[in-house]
Amino acid sequence: MSGKIVLCFPRIDLEKEHHHLPLSTLSLAAPLERMGIDYEIYDERVDEPSRLDTLLEDAWMVGVTMFTGYQTHCGYKILKHVRETHPRIITVAGGPHVSALAVQTIEDDHVDYAVAGFGEAPFYALVAELLEHGDLNGHVIPGLYRKDNSELIFLPTDKKFAGDNWYQLPYHKINLESYINEATKRVMYVSHYGCPAKCTFCATPEFRKWTPKPIDLVRQDLANLHDLYPFEELCFFDATLFTRKERVFDIIKLLDAYPNIKWLADARAVELNKYSTEELIEVRNRDAELSFLVVGLETGSQYIAEEVMKKGLRHLEMFKTVAYRMDRAGIKMVSGLIFGIPGETVEDLKKTIDYIWEIREIHPAFRLSSTFFRPLPGTELYDLLDLKGFIQPNTLAEWAEVGAESHFEYNTWMDIPWMEDGQKDEYRKVYEEFRNQHGEILM
Repeated sequence: MSGKIVLCFPRIDLEKEHHHLPLSTLSLAAPLERMGIDYEIYDERVDEPSRLDTLLEDAWMVGVTMFTGYQTHCGYKILKHVRETHPRIITVAGGPHVSALAVQTIEDDHVDYAVAGFGEAPFYALVAELLEHGDLNGHVIPGLYRKDNSELIFLPTDKKFAGDNWYQLPYHKINLESYINEATKRVMYVSHYGCPAKCTFCATPEFRKWTPKPIDLVRQDLANLHDLYPFEELCFFDATLFTRKERVFDIIKLLDAYPNIKWLADARAVELNKYSTEELIEVRNRDAELSFLVVGLETGSQYIAEEVMKKGLRHLEMFKTVAYRMDRAGIKMVSGLIFGIPGETVEDLKKTIDYIWEIREIHPAFRLSSTFFRPLPGTELYDLLDLKGFIQPNTLAEWAEVGAESHFEYNTWMDIPWMEDGQKDEYRKVYEEFRNQHGEILM
């Protein structure tokens, strides 16, 4: 094999002006960088389309990541373009959408290989085999799906990320300034993979095993990133940062090296509930300023939280406790709501309206964003709606077509296809009442 590997990050949203760093693509590139394999990164959000065509002239493989929705639409267009203009190039598809629907993905004629789960190990194993032997010679790689004379060949993905695949992120391969909002000068960083939660609406089973990056690697990554671009705000883009208390304090101690920055992160109420007010004050009182924490709420109905979303027992009770402690600690709190989830009723929505008033009284600076539920492949609620006939796409091409419109919209009404019309009309009236009562805290 001669030439380059081109790693593509398709657009996620049509209208966003500022973008987070392509962290998943950088992570996939890290082992290639370490082994001296020639590659380039094409990010459709910030690069001119002509750059892709230039890169394809000298490429032997193209990798495309896809999240269900608009990114799948854009990623599929890239795969089609590669096949139509350079049919000799090997195409590899990966990302959350492919992880959940790997068989469906590999059945598409535009895809030569599909990678499910954490992509670093199977992708690098594929590249190494092809560079050394020209083909896989019957070798079966966990997490890699391929076709051989119409026969599907694969081994299930490893559920835990292989620790020997942690490498320093190659930030030098992208133009950092093209991602930066000058108003915030914010960058994003992931300090671990996976999430221990079992929410029925989020992620896929392949990504649930929580695996932290070595703290020395986090230190190196942040130092390298700051050397290349002196960021002023750091967002930990982890599913949840606060899983292990000792590690949290190790990480925020690293931020002492950047005393003039601000930082923010996501957390779960069940985790923050284990932190005392004094410990939260300690988290806040560092040289680097804590802007706010995002704490998942999703609903104010106990039934929906515990039985439908499976947020865990006493989720709403713990959320109140956390709101109280964060207010006492002087930490701003941001959260989110998901409307229209299967099984939610008008009464559940009314309970959410009342619950938000309780939180606002406990934590006056509390802020929210909201969206309507959309089923993600690989989740329990997706499977439920599929059984009831609400999931229409059956091929990668069909998913790309329905993904032409952004998968999520925020703080605005979206249709609820699985709700009966009469109930939907009443639900919408109560939703508008939610906006009337709490619209001032939506962000």
